[in-house]
Amino acid sequence: ESFYKPQNANYLNRLKTLSYEKAYLVKSSVTCSLSVKGLKVPTPVSLGLNQGWNMVGYPGQTKQLIENIIAPVESNILNIKNFNGFFIPNNATSSLFEFTPGEGYFIKALNDTKIDY
Repeated sequence: ESFYKPQNANYLNRLKTLSYEKAYLVKSSVTCSLSVKGLKVPTPVSLGLNQGWNMVGYPGQTKQLIENIIAPVESNILNIKNFNGFFIPNNATSSLFEFTPGEGYFIKALNDTKIDY
C-alpha cells in the first residue's frame, strides 16, 4: 500500500501515519528495536477483513486465544499466520494459538467479514 525509506525524498514516502488496524513489515540492515508512541487503542475494536489475505495488527493490550476471537466468524477464517507459526481452525497441527499485543498477522478470509477484539 505504501512505504517509507529514510534515504528517499519526503514526497516519495507515502507512509505518513501508522494505524492500529494494520500491520507493518520493517526491514533493517542490523538487529534493532522499534518503539512506537501514540494514543491507547480504543476498545472494543472491530476489524474488517476482505476476502483473501489480510495483513493486520493485533491492537489488544493482553494476549488472547485466537479461537476465542474468531469463534463468531470461524467458518470465514481459513488460515492465520505470522513468522512464528500458523493457525487453521479445527486443525491439530496448528502451532499458533494466541494473538499477542504489538504483533502482526496474515489472515486469509473466505468472505468479507470482521473480527472483534
